[in-house]
Parts: sequence; structure tokens; C-alpha cells
Amino acid sequence: MRFLTHKEWNYFKKFGYVLIESGLESSQVLLDAQKSFKKILAQAESGEYPYFRVYDDYLSKVVNIAGIEMPFHSDILDKRMAALLNSSSLITGVKDIVGEGRLKLDLSRYHTTREDFGHIGNWHRDADVGNSMYLQVSMFLFDEQGLELMPMSHIEKDKVVEEKIKQRSSDRIEGSIYPKCKAGNILFFDPAILHRGICNSFRGNIHFRFSLDNNYEHLEFKNIVEFNQDWIDVLSNKNSIIVSPRLKKYVQPTGVLYFLKKSLKTFVHYVFFFLPYNFFLFRKLHVHPNLKLRKFFYKDV
Repeated sequence: MRFLTHKEWNYFKKFGYVLIESGLESSQVLLDAQKSFKKILAQAESGEYPYFRVYDDYLSKVVNIAGIEMPFHSDILDKRMAALLNSSSLITGVKDIVGEGRLKLDLSRYHTTREDFGHIGNWHRDADVGNSMYLQVSMFLFDEQGLELMPMSHIEKDKVVEEKIKQRSSDRIEGSIYPKCKAGNILFFDPAILHRGICNSFRGNIHFRFSLDNNYEHLEFKNIVEFNQDWIDVLSNKNSIIVSPRLKKYVQPTGVLYFLKKSLKTFVHYVFFFLPYNFFLFRKLHVHPNLKLRKFFYKDV
């Protein structure tokens, strides 16, 4: 049984992405998963769960987390999130696009953004054009407009755009779009599509990268949170990356110089919000303008 219609499948092939309603948009299982995510975020912010990443390090009572790694780690997984994934038909949708066969999970994480700071990422691709061996999927736990895409950019490269990527530009690229994602929606996208994260409000989504596995090997799987068979098949695959020893615990720097630099970055973030994205101070300090303030001056945020 298919999850994507033929029209949605053709849309994905043409534009490199497709946004699907899961049928869970107003469900209790989604509300429960939202509570689960907020608990997980609190565990990370408190240091109880240390596997996360920080892109924009500003002065704040809690660390400004951008991504929480290894969502299937036993320290943060609970039945509420498993119930959402079980009910989502996400695995069926993956197979609709990549084809029938054994799947492996190559990457999983939560993407999150704090409402008070926002986030602007650099333009990038996660695979080279014409060499997309993976499929990327995001399931949205809250309403968000946190991703910017360049439709059809998975098919061929544009010289002007590629130069901006090399320059690590944060400028808006003409023709890009912001999918308006509702809580419960699922976004399937080709990893070669040009994209970046950009958001000026709270967000949380669970992000995956899947591929077909010709060397599938089943391991014994302790199903403590009651995943269904589709997910067991993926998570029990020896080649799926569930807990990676390469991911290190986040350790926040300390010391006077670190505090001074962090203070300067926070000052620049709030005070120079009206200047171009590629203002030299932003580039020098690896900081971005505050999007919440910027939206009063520009429509293009």
C-alpha cells in the first residue's frame, strides 16, 4: 500500500521535495510527542543528555542548542515518540520514493531553534547533483517555516549559486521557497537539493537520512518502547546508525576570553540586526543578525 500518491511522487521527482500530510496533524499522538520533545530538549539544555550541537553560541541562561543527536538513544527515547513514528507511515513513504527493499538509517537527529535567537544556516547540499544515494525526511512536531529550498536544484548546478555556496553566503537566493510546514507534516527531499535552515521562531522536527541496504544484517533488537515492524526492520539493521561512537559529548568552553567573545557575539547579534547577512563582523565572529528584530525592517527573512 502506497503513502504518496502518484502526483506527489512525480512532484518529488521534478522539484526535489514534497510536503505530505501524515493524517496526524490534530491527533493526541502528536500532542504527546510534542511533550516528549520538550522533555528531551530540557534534558539536553540541563546537560543531562550531552549529545547535541551548537551553531550560535550567545549569552543565555541555557545553551542555544541547534540539534540533538541520536534520537533513538535509550537515554531520551520514550513510547510517545515511538507512537508518533509508528502512526506516521513515514517508512512506507520512504519506500515509495527509494523503492522496495531493506532500509538502513544513515542519520537521525532533532533540529531545534530557540525563539529568542533564531537561526540562519549556510546554503549547502548533502549530496552531489546526480549522485543522490540517500533520501532525507523531516517530520515536524510543531508548525514551522524553518527550511529554505531551491526547487529543482537537485537536477543541475548553477554557476552563480555554486559560487555563493563556496563563499558560505547567507544571502537570499532568487527563486528559493520556504515550505510552510504544519505540525504532523512530513517533508521528503533529495539530499542534493540546495537548502539551508532559517527560522525566527521556536521549532522542533525529527530528521532522518535513509538508503537502501544491499548488505542488510539483522541484529537482536530490544523493543522497549514498542516500535512497529517497519521501524524494527530499520532499527535492528546492523548497518543502521543508531548510537554512533564518533559523536562526542558537547563541552561548553570556559574562561574569560570565551566569555568576552560570547558577549561580543551577543552584542553584534542584537545591535547590528539591520545590516546585510554578509556584513564582515558577522563573518568574522561567526554570528548572524537577529531575525525577530530584522523582520520589522525587511520582508525577506
